[in-house]
Amino acid sequence: MKKPIAYTYTVIRYVHDRAAAESLNVGVIVFAPDASYIGIEVEGKFERLSRVFSGFDGDAYRHTLNHLCESVRRLRSRLGEFPELHALPADAPSLLRHIWPDVGLSFTSGPVLAGIADEPLEQVTAELFRRMVTSQSTSRGEAERRSDDEVWAVYQAPLRKLRVSTHLVPKVFTRPEFEIKFDHAFQNKRWHAVQPVTMDFVRAESLQEKATRWLGAATALEGHPQLDKIYLLLGAPSRESHRSAYEKAKNLLHKMPVKHEIIEERDADAFAAELASYMKQHGIPVDK
Repeated sequence: MKKPIAYTYTVIRYVHDRAAAESLNVGVIVFAPDASYIGIEVEGKFERLSRVFSGFDGDAYRHTLNHLCESVRRLRSRLGEFPELHALPADAPSLLRHIWPDVGLSFTSGPVLAGIADEPLEQVTAELFRRMVTSQSTSRGEAERRSDDEVWAVYQAPLRKLRVSTHLVPKVFTRPEFEIKFDHAFQNKRWHAVQPVTMDFVRAESLQEKATRWLGAATALEGHPQLDKIYLLLGAPSRESHRSAYEKAKNLLHKMPVKHEIIEERDADAFAAELASYMKQHGIPVDK
C-alpha cells in the first residue's frame, strides 16, 4: 500500500482595496516536501472580480498571476537541486511569500492548512481549487462553461497572426449615469469596440440574460459621440439542447440600437482578415 503523503496548502486571495478588507479566492498552492511537489491552480477568468470590484484591472490581474505561475514552474524545475529541501520554507504560505513577494499588495495568502493524501497530489490540488475557488464563483446556477476570456482566445489567434491585436486597446465609454469598459477597441476618428461574449452556459436561461445585459448596455450607449461600432464575438453553446436559446439570444442582440456586427466562431479567420483590411483602408498601419 502506498504511504500517505503529508502536505500543506494555502488559498491565494485577490485584495482589491486593503482599507475595505474585501477579497476573493483566486487560487491554491500545495506543497509536499517529502514528495518534492509544488502544485498551483489559479483562476484565469476575471469577470467575477470585475463585477464585484469597481475599477478592476483585468490585464494587470492576468499578468500578475501569469508571473506567479511562471515562478512556481521555475522553482519546481529546480527541486532536484534541493535533495532534502532544507533551503525551502516549511509550509505553503511561507513558500508562496518566498517565491512571490507581493509588491503591489493586491494578492495575499490565507492561513496554513494541511492534509494527508492517498491519491496523486495533482488530483488533490485540482480538488482543493474546485472547493476553494470555482465552487465559490457561481451564483443562482448561472455557471459558465466558457468565459468571455476563453472565447476571446479563439478570436485572438487569427487577429494576432494578422498583426491586428496590437492595435486593440482598452477603452472606457462614460455617460453621467453609466460607464462601460471594453478591453479591445481601436480608433478611426470614432471608436470600434471588439467584445467577446460567451453564450456557453450550463443553464439555457442564462443565454437570454447575457443577451439582455448587452442589449441594455448598447441602449445606454446609443448616440455616444465617441462610439462608431460594436463587434460582438460570440462563443456558441457547447450543448446542442441550447441551440434554440442561442438563436433567440442572437435575435435579442440584433435589436441593439447602435451600429453592430455579430460574429460567429466559425468566422474568426474571416473576421480577422476583414478587420485587417479595414485598418489598412483607413490608414491604421498593421504591423509587418
